[in-house]
Amino acid sequence: GMCMTEPEAGTDVLGMRTTAELQGDHYVLNGRKMFITNGAIDDNTLGDVFLVYAKTGGKISTFLVEKGMPGFTLGQRLHDKLGMRSSMTAELVFDHCLVPAGNLIGEEGASLQHMMRNLEIERVALAAMSLGIAMRCLETMVQYANTRHAFGVPLREHGQIQRYIGDSYAEFRAARSYVYDVARRLDLRSLGNRADADGAKLFAARVGKNIADRAIQVLGGYGYMGEYVVERLWRDAKLIEIGREDIQVFPISAASNQGVRELIFRAADILDAIPNEPLVEEVADKEERKVYRMTKQNEDDDIVIRRDNDTFIVESVSIERMVKRMNLSTHDALLRFDRIMRQRGVNDALRKKGAKDGHYVRIGDFEFEFVEHE
Repeated sequence: GMCMTEPEAGTDVLGMRTTAELQGDHYVLNGRKMFITNGAIDDNTLGDVFLVYAKTGGKISTFLVEKGMPGFTLGQRLHDKLGMRSSMTAELVFDHCLVPAGNLIGEEGASLQHMMRNLEIERVALAAMSLGIAMRCLETMVQYANTRHAFGVPLREHGQIQRYIGDSYAEFRAARSYVYDVARRLDLRSLGNRADADGAKLFAARVGKNIADRAIQVLGGYGYMGEYVVERLWRDAKLIEIGREDIQVFPISAASNQGVRELIFRAADILDAIPNEPLVEEVADKEERKVYRMTKQNEDDDIVIRRDNDTFIVESVSIERMVKRMNLSTHDALLRFDRIMRQRGVNDALRKKGAKDGHYVRIGDFEFEFVEHE
């Protein structure tokens, strides 16, 4: 299982509280992980192997934790789930858990980037799961409408049933095209797939849930019973719409401040060569527009780069001002800031100074991992 979600930290991965401290030849892990898929085999038995994310010195690291390690216990197997009942979901407890130093995966504090890539891949996978649910529901309601008769004619002859099936087929095809296109374009070598991965999941999850709901309507009372598969598919679809045990999708109401703004900035990149971009002026709010303006304008500001071992210190009045203005605790803000750094040529300057993957960049009080771009 992959252990990321905690009782008080879900999609906000930077808010996780599980810690790992190196003591001699072992790391000591303390914390709890919640809603972990495959966390248990039964009510009393842990799963075998887990990838556990924990903070080391304020940065996120990954550890391979195995059943039987001292201090690693099963908190509880979670029961009474609405859907996805075939997967064992559990709470895991790390109470001074001793993990050999050799079980650190990669370098200490270097897991944020690959964790974000994993989330992008998982969101596309969840979108594909929704497609499967939608397709099975569509097949079931078509078969039922062909064989069931009402008022002397097959159910398929009634206009409302035709509408349910027609809308479902169109939505399924649209979602399939979207998800397949995102999967084809997904670049696993770099960050920046968040908007498309989230968009595919957001759209496909709703399509799967809506089609499952229509399938129950077409089947009537039978759709509500376990004799037909659609009631289970409806329950499973709801979980993907929420997220899953380890991922929570942003609803469109919350996305207005994150995902939608990311799309605005992407559109702004495309329109960058066009003078007087009225679309961006109308959609982006005042604060975000200032940030975008700063990415375009070449301010008179000397940028000084100094190296301190593996950390590159960037001194720039305008960039430091930008850091204070942007909320860099969110993944979307980090993506926008990374784009700004590339557009201003700061990343190229850092690379010429010797910065590589695994090095760190410090701007004012903010420090982040440097990521090379092709």
